[in-house]
Amino acid sequence: MNAPKDFRAMTAQSIGKDLLSALVTEIKLLPEPWQKLSEAKQNDIIDRLRARVEHNVGMAVHVLAAQGRATVVGDLEQIVIKDGVKATLKFSPAAPSLHELYEAQGKAVLVIVAAAADHTAGMDGVKGWKAWHEQQEAEGAEEGAE
Repeated sequence: MNAPKDFRAMTAQSIGKDLLSALVTEIKLLPEPWQKLSEAKQNDIIDRLRARVEHNVGMAVHVLAAQGRATVVGDLEQIVIKDGVKATLKFSPAAPSLHELYEAQGKAVLVIVAAAADHTAGMDGVKGWKAWHEQQEAEGAEEGAE
């Protein structure tokens, strides 16, 4: 019997399409050309796109880090270092692949820290036209002063 595909794998397979679709949708929904939109409206659009990118990068990082292994996403609640290291992890009862973790009791497991934030640096610097234009002018003035 075939198990249902894990949603993370489906997201990783279609990350490019999903991001491109989000961009095209935003372009189609623009009430006016970008330069005519208020900075607030531009920033709203950028915020929606940023959220989409952060979500998709998170899914892609998770899938790439897993490298086809059974994975269960949880939170590290506590780590204690004494004679050895003891970690407490918390998982949702509905977490995909949780049954595989149950079956691994007494066996070696691999813990991977899959931090999507490591791959989204600089996204906060994307701003609406006015803020971006002012930033470019300021950077140009700094370069001229050197």
